[in-house]
Amino acid sequence: QSVHEHVRQEIELARAAEPASLLEIGSGAAVSRSSLQSSMSKARVAVDMIRASTEHAFTGMAMLMDNAAEKLVEHANTDADASAEVEDMVGSVKASISDAQASVRDSTRSMTDSLQAASESIAM
Repeated sequence: QSVHEHVRQEIELARAAEPASLLEIGSGAAVSRSSLQSSMSKARVAVDMIRASTEHAFTGMAMLMDNAAEKLVEHANTDADASAEVEDMVGSVKASISDAQASVRDSTRSMTDSLQAASESIAM
């Protein structure tokens, strides 16, 4: 399976999480505790799916970069200056991907912590 197909599948997985459904409000004015707990459970599942999908997407991006880097380095090996520049560029892109992964992890961890705190408040 190609990296492109893998990333495409992960995007579809993220869409299937349907996080927008969490914003739907029931027809009744009062919201029951079980309804809130159900919404919190849906939210946790959505956050987990978002985290997993983005991790897989970043892994796919890293794989694409590795494949492209090999070809670029092969072509640049004829010129030492070009080879060094290509290696610097590849390193910068890989660092950017790694930073983006860390940011997504931090963001989803923060969302998970907030959902946990909200769930505990609802349970009281």
